[in-house]
Formats: sequence, C-alpha cells, structure tokens
Amino acid sequence: MKTKKVAVLDIGSDAITLVMQDKYTDSYTFRAVQEYDGFYNGEFFDPQELFRVIESLVAECEKTTFSKIQKLLVGVPGEFSAVVTAKVESDFGMQRKVLEKDSDALYDKGKPETGDHLCISASPIYFELDDGTCTITPVGAVTKKLRCLMSYMVAETSFTALFDQIAEQIGVEFTYASSVQAEVMYVVPDYLRDEGVVLADVGYTTTSVAYAIGDGIAHSLSFSLGDATSLLT
Repeated sequence: MKTKKVAVLDIGSDAITLVMQDKYTDSYTFRAVQEYDGFYNGEFFDPQELFRVIESLVAECEKTTFSKIQKLLVGVPGEFSAVVTAKVESDFGMQRKVLEKDSDALYDKGKPETGDHLCISASPIYFELDDGTCTITPVGAVTKKLRCLMSYMVAETSFTALFDQIAEQIGVEFTYASSVQAEVMYVVPDYLRDEGVVLADVGYTTTSVAYAIGDGIAHSLSFSLGDATSLLT
C-alpha cells in the first residue's frame, strides 16, 4: 500500500515550522523550524522575509524527502482568525432515523459569507432532537427535525490573500485550517470537550484563548501579548 504524506505549515509568532507526516503511521518524515520577525497586532513585520522563510522550508523538505509538495495545509494563527456560531436545522417531514448524510448536510447551512473573512471549517458543537435531547452524535436517533449549533472558523482574507500570493510564487497549493481548533482537537480528549473546556496558548508575541465544546469552538479570543511582550512590560 502506498503511503500518503501530509505537509503542514505552522505559522508561529516567532518561528515557522514545516512538518511532513505519514498519514498512516503518524510519524514525521520531515520537520524543520526557522525563526523570523513574526507578527504583531494582526500584521507581519516583514512579508518578504515571510516569503523567503516559507520558500526555504519547502525547498529543504522536498530535497530531504525526495518528493514534490503538491498541497500544504497552513495553520491560521488566532490573531488572523475568529469563530462564528449559528443555529441550523433540517426538517425531514416525518420521524425517521438520522443518517450520517443528514448531519453532514447541516454544515453549509449557516456558513458565514463576508468580504473580510473566509470560512475555513465547520464543526458541530451539539445536535438537538425533537424532544430537546442534545447529543454530539445524532446518527441513529429518531427525530423529525435535526437542529445543530454549528461553529464556523473564519480566516481574515488579508491573511489568505498574502499566503495565496506566496503559494503561487513557490508553486504549491495552500489550504487553510485554524491553528486554535487544531490544537484543541489534538490536545483535549473527547470526553473533556464534550463537557466543555478552556484552552489558553501563550506564544512569543500573541495569546489565544478558546472555549471548546463538542467538536467545535464556541468562543475564541486572541490578543498581542505573549512571552516577549510580557517581558518588555
């Protein structure tokens, strides 16, 4: 069986990390970190340096792994992203069992559309049945209507536009994901997320705080205060 590798770019406030991971074994085939000037108050200090660092990391990865990166998943930092929640529902017209495709169909119903932000993911916080029962996994339950509180992560289009330009120049397709959501899903076990949990990530010049419940983030907050800025004050 041919292995599938996933390349991920983490944009920190003082360093950028590129990893290539084997999807089936969860082992790293490549990992490299380069420091750069970073960002503050939602702006990169030196976009040209940002480009040079990313180009260098991609070239090093391709040379080391003897492979061409076709697609790169870019983690959008909390300072360049936000969460939008919306209640959505589907009416089946009669009571019946909920199928997986029924829950999947709700994802795009409340998708936020704005010129300043791009929706990069949708995740359910909870589903609600006719009798008021709330659940994280509605598949198999019997109901006429299926409601959901959905969490949508959005990225600032100023961020995605800048990175789309970099992607075009180095010849790699970029896709985007929320770094805050990825951290919550990776660090916090399911049973804790089901009850609700607060996660704080203190970086070099930025801090992100998120309240997660179910598979989504109900609220998030990011601000330009971290290890470096606290030392300065």
